[in-house]
Order: sequence, then C-alpha cells, then structure tokens
Amino acid sequence: MYLDVVGRVPREDEARRFLVDTGHDKRARVVDELLASDAFAEHWGDVYADLLIGVDPGPERRVHGSTQAWLSEQFAAGRPYDELVADLLTAGADEASVDDPRAAGYLFAKGRQGRLEALTGETARLFLGVQLACAQCHDHPYDERYTQREFYGMAAYFARTRVRRGAGGPGTIRIVDRPRGEAFIPTAEGEPGEQVSPRFLGAPLEPEGDESRREAFVRAMRASPLLAEAAVNRTWWQLFGRGVVEPYDDLGGEGDARPPVLQQLAGEFRESGYDMRALIRRIVLSRAYQRASTGAAEGPDAIAAAERAFARAAVRPLSSRQLFTSLIVAAGLGDSDRAAARRLVEQRREQALREYLFLFNDDEMSAIDSFDGNVPQALLLLNGQLTNRGVTIGAGGTVKRALDGYARARDDEDARVNGLARLYLAAYGRPPSDAEREGTRATSSAPATRRRPTRTCCSRCCSRASS
Repeated sequence: MYLDVVGRVPREDEARRFLVDTGHDKRARVVDELLASDAFAEHWGDVYADLLIGVDPGPERRVHGSTQAWLSEQFAAGRPYDELVADLLTAGADEASVDDPRAAGYLFAKGRQGRLEALTGETARLFLGVQLACAQCHDHPYDERYTQREFYGMAAYFARTRVRRGAGGPGTIRIVDRPRGEAFIPTAEGEPGEQVSPRFLGAPLEPEGDESRREAFVRAMRASPLLAEAAVNRTWWQLFGRGVVEPYDDLGGEGDARPPVLQQLAGEFRESGYDMRALIRRIVLSRAYQRASTGAAEGPDAIAAAERAFARAAVRPLSSRQLFTSLIVAAGLGDSDRAAARRLVEQRREQALREYLFLFNDDEMSAIDSFDGNVPQALLLLNGQLTNRGVTIGAGGTVKRALDGYARARDDEDARVNGLARLYLAAYGRPPSDAEREGTRATSSAPATRRRPTRTCCSRCCSRASS
C-alpha cells in the first residue's frame, strides 16, 4: 500500500502504529492519509514523468525534472485527469510560442525534431489505449479499422506543430503552431503521397471556430470513452502488475467489449470528474488488491491462472525509485532535522538512480526500471554509497537506534533481541518471525571478537611510496 501510493515502505513508527491499531477501518484511514500527503503527489508525478518522457531521460534530465515538478503540482491540487492530459497536448496552442518546459515536456520528448509519427503513435497508445503505430507503414496487421489513412489522419492534428529547444537556456522548450502544415501518406519510395485531412479514429473532425487542430483533437479525445478506460486500465496495471485488459495499452477501439470491472471503474472515474485520488483509493481498498501472494494454488500454471484472475497477488519487482527511496526510509537517513543533511541524502539517491539506470540498460539501450535481484544489482546495493551510509552508525538512523537500544538492555537478552527486532520493522513493516527472532538471539549471544582496525591506503601515499 505504501509502495504503490507514496512510492516507499512505511517508516518504523508508521508500521508500528498500524500494527497496534485495532480499528476496523484502519486501512482506509491510512490510505486517506497517504493520498492527502505531499509524498503521494511527488510519487505519482514521478510515475507519470517516467511514463511520458522516459525512465532514463539522459540529456533531457532537466526537462524530465521540470515536467515531474509540474505533474506533482497537478496531483497535489487534485487536477482532473482529462484537464491534465489536455494541458500536455495543447501546450502553447493558444500562444504564438511557449518557452515553458513544464507542461510542454511530453510534446518535446515525443515530437521534437519533426517526429510526427512518434508523437502520433505514443499519444494514441498512452492516452487512448490504441496501438495505432502499427499502421504507420502499412494497414494494421490485425485490426482492419486502423489503416494508414487513419494513422495519418490522426497525425494531421499535430502536423502544424513544431517543437524544438528554446533559446532561454538548457531545458527550455519552444513550441510553435504554424498556419499551414499537412500530413501525407508516404509512398513506397518514402516520398510524400496523398494528403490526409484530420480524422479521429475513423471520423472526420475539423477544428471549430478559432480552435487549433490540437485543441480539436483534445475535444474529441475527452468525448471518447477510451480516455477513461485507458487511464483506469493503466492505473490498474500500475497497482497490480498487469492490466484488466492485457497488454494494458492495447484496448482495441471504441465500442469493443470490456470486462465488467473495467466498465464499472471507467464509469465511476468519469462521474467523479476524472479524480485520480478517488480511482486509486477505490482500487487499493478493493478485496482484489488486498489478496496475498500465497494461496492454495500450487505449480506455475495454477499460480499464473490465479494471478490472471486477480485471485492471488503477483509478486512485483520494485521500480528503481521505489527501491532507493525505500532504502533511505528503512535506514532512517531522511530523519535528520537539518536541511543540509536531507539535501545530501537526496543527492545520493539521485546519484544512485543514475548509476543504476546507466549500468542496467539493456543491449538496445532501453531503460531497465525494476529490481530483479540479479548479481550486478545486488553488488550495487551492497557497495553503493547510499547503502554504506545507511549502515554507518555515525550517520544515525535505524541502525544507530537499534544498537543504542541493544546496548541499554545490558543483560536482558529478550530486550536486546527486541532492540534489534526494530530492524525488521523498518525494513519489512513487520516484527520478526519466531525463526528470525531465534536467529537474532543466537547472533546477539555470540561472544564478541575484537578485530584490529585496518586502514585503506590512499592513492597519494602509494604514489609517494612508488616514487
């Protein structure tokens, strides 16, 4: 619940408070508390910035950061989802140009340098759940509704928009809507062929009054049931690890049959005014979301079938941001009252994230954003600066508090074990099991051995010795 709503594990005090709470509505109260927190807005701003711009933005890190900040502001303010999407797609449409990288980040990431086809395909996929990109070079291979004409008909809504870097400094964006510009179906030789007028999923739809083409597209999109259905299915995927419809970004088209749960949630989402908090609350308080990851089903096929039916929770890897943010929380590194100390921890988190993404991109340079527990990832966690800081006693935090309690207990073995047991509460949100407690007892009862301190020589000394 904490990982999904605010992107981190609960702090030790939060886990303890929840465990001792006997109220029947304690889960709902915690969900409401989390949804009202700044951490909710920041986490879901991260989720959507990664979705819209990319997990590893590389040289566009400033654009990613600026867009993430803007998205977090929208989630904090409770901005309706349909209005948020409209701002993303119409940034600069009512001006001669815009140099603001915030709401314009999506258009820059997908449509800069004349990447009309990429912007069209991603917009249909992300906001409508339609895999229209397959019709870019030829008619769709398995959905006859989506021909090349339909693809370039949607592309015509963006054909007059030019997106490039602004002149105001690094990270600025310039968007200009020109008075002319059309979409053409390319010929076999790659030359512009037949001109196509704006079409929204098979229906001609031109701007009204002084609307720009992008504004006309957004009007049609907000009237389509696909906008709510795609948002609900993607949110369900975010919270469960799979969509109600799989793949989560391939719903088919308007009028296609939907599973009842998706129909119901999409209807509630529209009636709520596209309230993202209400949608997330509805899902995380459902019985399906609260299923355990263990159950009667045994064997890979039975377990997979139970997970597909949402009768059993699927074990999901953490995203890179969840992983490193949770590491900070579990270690208690963010507990300092000093702003300088908190900034240092945040800098180390960002450095760890960059190292993680750089080291574990795949052969096609696509960003790997989940912790799968492989050897290189484990080595990074064991030897990274963030982890080393977290287990340093002088840094304070969870380890220091646990050892202080252990030392104060002196000859009370049970109290000493309980002092170390708080490490389980901080890391796992639960007390240790009987077996874990016995293991801790055996470790704490072992005779201490004194080791001679070792020194690691610096390169300066070595260079002097060699000279």
